[in-house]
Parts: sequence; structure tokens; C-alpha cells
Amino acid sequence: ADAPEPRCAPLAYPPWMAGEWNARYTFDGAKFPRGRGALSLSVPGAGLATCLAVPNVGKSPFPFRQRYLPESGEAGGACFPDVAFNAPRLLEAFWNEAHTSYIQVGAAPRCYDTGDGCTGPERRAPAGNFTLCFLAPTRRGPRVEQRARSVTYRSESARRQRDGGDVFLAAEDVVQLNVEQGLQCHYRTVTEWRPTGTGGAAGAAGKMRVAAFLPAEVQKSGEPDTLRAVALYDYSIVLTPPSEDDEAWLQLPRRV
Repeated sequence: ADAPEPRCAPLAYPPWMAGEWNARYTFDGAKFPRGRGALSLSVPGAGLATCLAVPNVGKSPFPFRQRYLPESGEAGGACFPDVAFNAPRLLEAFWNEAHTSYIQVGAAPRCYDTGDGCTGPERRAPAGNFTLCFLAPTRRGPRVEQRARSVTYRSESARRQRDGGDVFLAAEDVVQLNVEQGLQCHYRTVTEWRPTGTGGAAGAAGKMRVAAFLPAEVQKSGEPDTLRAVALYDYSIVLTPPSEDDEAWLQLPRRV
């Protein structure tokens, strides 16, 4: 079945997340609420790149760059993830053998790894869906072109004061279609973010849980039910400002 169209506005993040960061993801563990007997290759995360939130479940990759852009282009307001910048870097950090050919965010033109189509404000516009085309090895050996379409069809967020500090909570329901595999995956991400340090460009720390569902159960009920999750993946995320001491490979610019 085709992935649904986005029915929600992209999540707006707090101003203290705006900027370009070194992102460090640390795997905290996985749980299988219904037992390992409920697992199958249809479960997001069972195969590489079948859950683009964490494309290689269990791996704690080396730090990689991620970026959040101010909504108005000015500091102090809400910001949004720069999906065209972030998604290829996240995929390739988690799966070193993968290489992005292009990414298309919303209705923007394709942005290729050669740099073609990668300029213009429409590429940076917030969007709830994107298509990532990448080369990666298969079980048969050679690298082949693969496409994954990710659609966020439900989201909600809230800001709270807790322990004297600001906390941002975000939840997104995502359906992902891996075209060449004919695989449709459903998962929910729930993330809690807190600013770190004081002043501008200090960074942020987050805890993310990904709840993975069987597609037949989601289609039957019409929406994912966390109590019916087959697998739960937990990660800690730390965003820190880039510095002159970064490893050279971190500073290498990508064309995408």
C-alpha cells in the first residue's frame, strides 16, 4: 500500500535547539513487550534502514552533524529540523556502507549528492515527508539503489517546566515505505529534550524511545497503540556545538 500523505504540520522545536550541532546517539537498550516470538522482518528496525529514526538499531555511531533552522531566519523563534541536511548524515552515520544519491523533502526538487538542486529556500522549508534514495549493500552482496519514503502523519509537542528547567516533549507517528522491498513500516518516536549549559549555542540533551509496530495491526486499528508495540528502542542523544577540536572527518562538507 502507498504511504499516506502528511496530515499534520511539521513539529516546531524550541529556539535553544536552533543551530548546527555535533550529534551523539548512544544506544540504551531494546525491549520486546510481546516476546521475541512476535518479531518478524516486517517490524521497523529488524532490517537496516527500515526505521530511519535509528537506521541501524543497536549501534552507537560516531558523532555526526545535524542542523535546526530558525523558522523566520532570525534567532529567538521556533526552529525546524533541516531534513535535507540531517537525514543523509544520520543514515550514513548509522550505516557506513550506505551513500545517499538524493533526498527530496516535501514538494521541493531533488537534492543530489553532486549538489544539483540543493539551493533555494524551498529545500529548507519544513515538511512532514521526504524520500531518501541511497546506494547500499544487500544480502546478495552488491550495492544497489534503494528508496525509502518517510511520512509523519500525526504529531504533537509540549513545553514544560521541570526541576527548574525547560523541557520539550515531542511525539511523531511515522509510516515508512521501502519501495524496492515492498515493505511498509510503522513506528512512533517519543523524545524529551532539555537545554544544556547556559547562554546561546550551549547544546541539548535528549532521550528518545522508538516504538515499532506490525503494519497489519496498525491498518486494522487505524492508528498505532503503544501497548501493542512489538519492540521498543531507547537512545540518548547529545547535541554539542562544533569546535575547532572536532575530528577532521566531522568537518568534511557534504554536497547534500
